[in-house]
Amino acid sequence: MSNVMFKQTKIGEIPEGWGERFLEEVAIFKNGKSSPDRSDKYFFSVFGSNGVIGYSNEHNSDDGTVIIGRVGSYCGSVYYSNGKCWVTDNAIIGSVKVNNDSKFLYYLLLNLKLNQHRSGSGQPLLNQGILNSLRTIVPAHAEQRAIAKILSDLDAKIELNHQMNKTLESIAQTLFKQWFVNFEFPGYKKIKIVGDIPEGWKRISLVDVVDVLGGGTPSTTESSYWGEEMPFFTPKDAPVNCYVIETEKEITLKGLENCNSQKYPRNTVFITARGTVGKICMAGCDMAMNQSCYAIRGKDGSEQQYYIYHLIKSLADQLTQNAHGTVFDTITTETFRKIQVIQPSKSVLNLFSTIVEPFYDLILSNIQETRKLAQIRDSVLPILMSGKIKVTH
Repeated sequence: MSNVMFKQTKIGEIPEGWGERFLEEVAIFKNGKSSPDRSDKYFFSVFGSNGVIGYSNEHNSDDGTVIIGRVGSYCGSVYYSNGKCWVTDNAIIGSVKVNNDSKFLYYLLLNLKLNQHRSGSGQPLLNQGILNSLRTIVPAHAEQRAIAKILSDLDAKIELNHQMNKTLESIAQTLFKQWFVNFEFPGYKKIKIVGDIPEGWKRISLVDVVDVLGGGTPSTTESSYWGEEMPFFTPKDAPVNCYVIETEKEITLKGLENCNSQKYPRNTVFITARGTVGKICMAGCDMAMNQSCYAIRGKDGSEQQYYIYHLIKSLADQLTQNAHGTVFDTITTETFRKIQVIQPSKSVLNLFSTIVEPFYDLILSNIQETRKLAQIRDSVLPILMSGKIKVTH
């Protein structure tokens, strides 16, 4: 990176070596086509307006395709496909013209915040005409590639963390199933089976294994209750990852004192209990929670929370199937009471926790690192796209 010289143009100062362009001079845009047959057995990703929605054995776009959400709530969202893919008619296919870089186009469109250019009040829409008419500035091909590499290296590390976390949680899930469903835990051959469970294990109600705790929301109009002191978990904060570390709202300690939520420590299991029910995750730090969720803690203490997390995940279908309500589906404490579970021996539980604890420590560390990397990427993106920093290849 080096200092930048600027030149005067009709649109103001822009970096030397950069040019003012309409998007149609940089890329070709066309609508996708209706979705083909999809199956997890197929190879090619199928993109809709909200990203990958399945897989197909057909493709209608080449490597390096940029996908733009065309219609609906995800209108203006931007995705990138390294390989051939299928883009549905809910999205637009973007491909670069000669002497332009496809990854640079992806980051350029992200920086343009396309959802701000959509039309339509009832059904948001972004079309080729709108895209083609947008003005931007772009550098020469070599500098496009250099800028894209900085940003894509950050994204590659983020993706590596995601994949590592999926692998680690999958290993822990497999171990849970092997030990607590198939009863193939260390030393199981020396244990008698009494009835249909190992000796020393027993069938009990789920509420005899866990405490099911509620939350609450303080007055939303009292400003002193809301601020950057503690994350405040609600169903919309339920993450794809097993841990949640940030939330849409944050509550103050004063707000916590004036609602029915406790301060729930790291590794508390949260389950959404009203409306969209059955989303399960763990707190990645101290957190409060609203009344549309339950916090679940093992009666034997925090050292069993990894087991509790997998136990509740294994019971998700039962919990959601037993949800009821006249307006919203709702999981109640009675839902938990009706479910019978097998309580393992203390020694097996302790061994499971000892084995998987390093997995979850690394998962949480990766999530925290990913958050920082995303913040860095998002902060340098507009700077790089403005040319204020000269990037050399």
